[in-house]
Amino acid sequence: MEETIQPAKIQNGTELALGVTQVGECYQFCVFLPNIKECELHIYDLKEYGLPCGENARTVDEESRMEVQKAAVTLPLSAVSGQPGLFRTSVSSDSLPACWGYRYVAVGTEFMDPYVKHTYGRMHFGAGEEIFGCPCELCLTGAAQKNRQKSRDFDWGTDVRPGLAFNDMILYKLHVRGFTMTAPGVKHKGTYRGILEKKQYLTELGINAVLLMPCFEFNEIFSMQESKYQKPAGQEKKVNYWGFGQERSAFVPKASYAAEPGRACTEFKKMVKGLHESGIEVLLEMDFLPADNPNMILDCLCWWVKEYHVDGFRVISGTLPERMLRLHPGLAGVKFLTTGQQDINPNDGMPVELVRVMNTRLRGGVMPDRTNAFLAEYQDGFQNEMRRFLKGDEEMVGRVFERLLRQNGSVGVINHIADNNGFTLRDLYSYDVKHNEANGEENRDGSDYNFGWNCGAEGETKKKKIQKLRIQMQKNALLLLMLSQGTPMLLAGDEFGNSQQGNNNAYCQDNETGWLSWKELRWHKDLFEFTKQLIALRKAHPVLHNGIALKGMDYISCGCPDVSRHGTRAWYPDYSNYSRTLGLLLCGRYARVDRKHADCSMYLAVNMHWEPHEFDLPNVTEDEELVFLCATDESCVPVPGDERRTFEVPARSIVVFIGREKVKEVQPRANKRRNVK
Repeated sequence: MEETIQPAKIQNGTELALGVTQVGECYQFCVFLPNIKECELHIYDLKEYGLPCGENARTVDEESRMEVQKAAVTLPLSAVSGQPGLFRTSVSSDSLPACWGYRYVAVGTEFMDPYVKHTYGRMHFGAGEEIFGCPCELCLTGAAQKNRQKSRDFDWGTDVRPGLAFNDMILYKLHVRGFTMTAPGVKHKGTYRGILEKKQYLTELGINAVLLMPCFEFNEIFSMQESKYQKPAGQEKKVNYWGFGQERSAFVPKASYAAEPGRACTEFKKMVKGLHESGIEVLLEMDFLPADNPNMILDCLCWWVKEYHVDGFRVISGTLPERMLRLHPGLAGVKFLTTGQQDINPNDGMPVELVRVMNTRLRGGVMPDRTNAFLAEYQDGFQNEMRRFLKGDEEMVGRVFERLLRQNGSVGVINHIADNNGFTLRDLYSYDVKHNEANGEENRDGSDYNFGWNCGAEGETKKKKIQKLRIQMQKNALLLLMLSQGTPMLLAGDEFGNSQQGNNNAYCQDNETGWLSWKELRWHKDLFEFTKQLIALRKAHPVLHNGIALKGMDYISCGCPDVSRHGTRAWYPDYSNYSRTLGLLLCGRYARVDRKHADCSMYLAVNMHWEPHEFDLPNVTEDEELVFLCATDESCVPVPGDERRTFEVPARSIVVFIGREKVKEVQPRANKRRNVK
């Protein structure tokens, strides 16, 4: 094979585009390696290794193993003059094998091209074997790419982004593999197709956006150096189930998450297109290493937007300033979930002369801010403070008010009670402490600060009283999440009581612990229906997701402020350190259902004390009164005909009231005496 590539067929190259670029009859390779002086290229002939090149090929029979391992062809890359760290070479296409893959080599280490768009290998999740003498993953291009991947010819039709505002989103976080591995009726379990098979479930629940945990190509096998302490019990290898912090090919959808691994790119596109057809946005969690080049990160995100039509990202990176994400022209209109509140100047990135001109023409001297609408804060503040309040901690009322109302209209706020890194919602009220022994790290991994409460027994129990309380606590958490002003994010499975048996860091659990347990849906149908009703209630009433910062003032002179805070006494919030009760009134006059009709008001009476409390019902407007809507305690029902202005809220429960038009009493018409002549 070495003789097939003559020196005359190799040139220095002219293009500076990173990755592999076809220029005429040549393939040009270009890679950026700062602080590296030399770099080489390894070319692998897939046929010489007995590897299949066809589009539908998946595995190689044992008989195809080659006794004599063939070496890859090594080609030098030339350093680009005046640009340290940049290497490139050009190879004539007629000198390359029909089906070939490649990897780079520097300082004695072989590695994947950071810009590779198609790969071969890692077809089966957790396998980790070498491909008969060559690395377990190869960069693909040329004929091999054309034979195996035809995704560039994918017909997107009229596909467009749903374009949801953050205040209208119901976000659902899931793991592509774990979401459907045990789902009944799903033919292609653990795959992109499997998500499409559950699309009806998502729409029935009311989900209109999904956040996918890492689904780019990554190494799912931890090396012995990375495996802390010991391998998990019953596992031959320690598997990186989540996909964070490992060697990756960030431009490529993960092949083992596809029903047909050789067509992962096309299958991913079909998933996105199918979800878009149902009005569901697709956002990705993208995990980058501190050493990753910021330009590469930006190029990668632009590729996912252009090639795969994704709607947004949560970018995990210690090197990329969030300002670069917002100002990149290739990412205009793309949603970003960031780590904190953004203090952004809407004039950023504009020529100084233009800013000066616009400042003189606009009232207030500031240009309209349209870019912030695609940013949202994603952090654990809502989660931790709501958890503490729900289990009865002191000095939380003021913080909870702020979290429930946090929304400024220009930058979104993502609220969640549970995330993949921590207890599931069910485990939050089944365990006081983490139980991560199965991870093989002597229970040292995972957060020790979960703010959970086992409701009286650690783990599973047959006591009906505790089971009832646990369901009620889950409903409390779901209600505060769905009726807060920010964007609610639901962790997949929390709507039907999915459990990880107390494991709050299931990063290596590619098994029943990390997968969703869909049998819980049959056993906790009431919890699923409650969640579905809450989502429907939120969508039906704009007052619950205004999308603007509420002022706490009566600025339309209707007799009631847009939002008001209360305690057990109406209009008197109790901020004392021992208080565990609060009331929140949202006036519907400040939210429009349509141009002609205002929304109805909502009142939340929240009691996280272990004793019942009597709440005053505040007056809203002259023509509106509050009536019972729902409660998290099933025993809490209104008394028919009871016209009292107070309501008893049971211990550790929440009651929701809705405004309705007062029934006006009809006054009897007075009899008029006729004049008798």
